[in-house]
Amino acid sequence: MKLQLTALAAAVSLALSSAAIAQTTVTSNSNLNYTSIGQPQGGGYGVDNGNSTVDNAEWTGFPPSRDGAFTTFQDELDNMDGSTAGPNENLSTIDQTATGTTGNQASVTQSGGSQNESNVTQNKLSSTGSALKADVIQIGNSNRSDVDQELSTGAIANISQQGDSNLSRVDQFGADRNGADVSQTGNGHQSIIHQGVLTGGAADNNAWVNQTGESNQSYIRQQWSDNYADANQSGMDNISHIKQAGDANMAMLDQSGDENTSYILQGSAGVGDFNTAYVDQSGSYNDSYVSQLNGNDNKANVNQSGTYGESNVLQNGNSNFADISQSGEGDISWVIQNGDNKSATVEQSGVGVPGAEFNESFIIQSGAGAHTAYVNQAHAPAGGWNNISTITQTGTVNASASVMQTGSGNRASTIQY
Repeated sequence: MKLQLTALAAAVSLALSSAAIAQTTVTSNSNLNYTSIGQPQGGGYGVDNGNSTVDNAEWTGFPPSRDGAFTTFQDELDNMDGSTAGPNENLSTIDQTATGTTGNQASVTQSGGSQNESNVTQNKLSSTGSALKADVIQIGNSNRSDVDQELSTGAIANISQQGDSNLSRVDQFGADRNGADVSQTGNGHQSIIHQGVLTGGAADNNAWVNQTGESNQSYIRQQWSDNYADANQSGMDNISHIKQAGDANMAMLDQSGDENTSYILQGSAGVGDFNTAYVDQSGSYNDSYVSQLNGNDNKANVNQSGTYGESNVLQNGNSNFADISQSGEGDISWVIQNGDNKSATVEQSGVGVPGAEFNESFIIQSGAGAHTAYVNQAHAPAGGWNNISTITQTGTVNASASVMQTGSGNRASTIQY
């Protein structure tokens, strides 16, 4: 009997122990869903945190749409007039009107081919100030250059085109000391530079365009004063659009490779001072869109290398900073910042297969707090989804987030509300 009671007690003790173990088993409360299904690269906003609805509200309407102005710029490039010169002839027209003691200057050289056309119009309606100067050199066939400098003094336009079927148009209106320098070597390049407006108000702007290869397109529009734009494109079928409104903006773009696209829009009319954007893209099929509106001291630095890289930076407010560096294939990064004293740094590196193996980082920071976010992701596996990070910080004072992921199947969602 004693042995039977002892065995029963042992069985009861074992059952109680097993029950205790079952009750203390840890289960995960994480509820992260990848939301880019159906459009693997950029179809959603990365990681949907099922434990919070904040990200659902903040990321509505993404990925960010491009400014409609870029469609207008592209239409203008696509509808540029070609040379009207006939076979075995070159055409050149110069129309200069000056009042006062200082005259206008124009020089046109066309050689090495035929059917080139150059049109220079310079109208200095002021008795003071420096002369308007235009220098056009075209070597090859079927090139066309149009320079129109109106109602200004001290404006300079230098155009050099070597190759066939290159098109350049420079319009500098309404203020003083604007400079445009266009160099196109190869075939089928197109460049448009607009500086100033017919009613005046834009002075001391400088625009540089250098395109080599074939069929590259560049559009620069600068209104107001003291803006600097430099677009350098080499390769084939690259597209660059730059618009700067406000004072003392600077945009520098360097694209090498094929079929890269970059859009930079800084400020609005009279607003958006001291914005700076650097974009460096090499390889093929990179896409970068930088928009900095209605704020001062914004800075965006984007460097992409490889194939299918995409970076969108939208900043609205003061003292914003974003630095994105992507290398490899299939990388995507959005940084949307609204408010003061924001900072975001994203580094993505590696080689992947778009739609199957890639990095994604989407950061949105909104509010008046001093938000800071840092993401470092690296491709490692041979296949599968890997390295996805979504950070949402809104209305939080002095918030900070740091994510580092290396390997396969990573997901990260940081919400600070």
